[in-house]
Amino acid sequence: MAAAAASRLIIYSKRTARDARLQCQAAASGNSESASVPVQPKYLLGGVNPGLTSDLIQRHGLPGIVKRKKHWIIAAAAVTLVGVSLFLTARAESGRALDWATHEPIAGARMILECYRNPLFQLEGSVHLRTVVQVTDADGRYTFSRLDELGCAVIAFGGEKVGYSGSDVGTLVGPLQIPAVVYLIKTSDRVLFDLQHLVPSTGRMIMQKDGSFVPDPYGEYLDVYQSFYKAKHIAMTPRELAFVHEHFCDRLMSLYSHLSDDERSSLANYNTPSFSYADKYYRGGSYADHASEVEHYCANDD
Repeated sequence: MAAAAASRLIIYSKRTARDARLQCQAAASGNSESASVPVQPKYLLGGVNPGLTSDLIQRHGLPGIVKRKKHWIIAAAAVTLVGVSLFLTARAESGRALDWATHEPIAGARMILECYRNPLFQLEGSVHLRTVVQVTDADGRYTFSRLDELGCAVIAFGGEKVGYSGSDVGTLVGPLQIPAVVYLIKTSDRVLFDLQHLVPSTGRMIMQKDGSFVPDPYGEYLDVYQSFYKAKHIAMTPRELAFVHEHFCDRLMSLYSHLSDDERSSLANYNTPSFSYADKYYRGGSYADHASEVEHYCANDD
């Protein structure tokens, strides 16, 4: 194979030399139509198709080929730069900061994006990449670019402003998406906000031996009473007290009326868990204190 390749290279070199002589003669005789750039063997070695390369060089010349290649490189670089520019400058997500109670826009709020490389629940190796802060405009709007989210596996997002105790947004784990609406809670509305999150869902069910489901007033009473016990201790203002009466009293009275005597007696075996709120510690109480805790509290509207 080596001998055959060498033979082809010798034949090709002779053919190239002959073509070069003919081109020189044509140029000397003034026949510009048949003149072309001489084909140099050094441009055709290394696995390139000699016939194709020779044809391109004869049609455009080596300077023309280099010029065309430069044009393609410049065009590809321009397209790449435009794509990167659009990616970095395009708006990733925008939203509005609103007052939780009034739903009015909040101007001048600091919306904070904390970017982490790894999920927070993987304590080993989690790295804080950056903190990005945007201030809302007069309409409460904020915007974060794609560059702000670049490389983030987890985003901690929230807002703050003087007179507000925080927002209703926490940690975002992929797919990452900046919230379209963030509610900021005034300091005076913080307890009422927390009270709303204490109200348990209704209609608790229990499965029977035959696989069917029936209402479970006993289990639901335990859930509601535990939340009620917390709510009645943290509610202080007339608005907060009214909320507790509205969402707990009638419901507890109704559920208790559906309990059997055995179920009511068994309540004495359980206590609500202790809890802390606003730097204060509250000891748990017995579920059996329905008369003193529920009936007495709900009978007083003030």
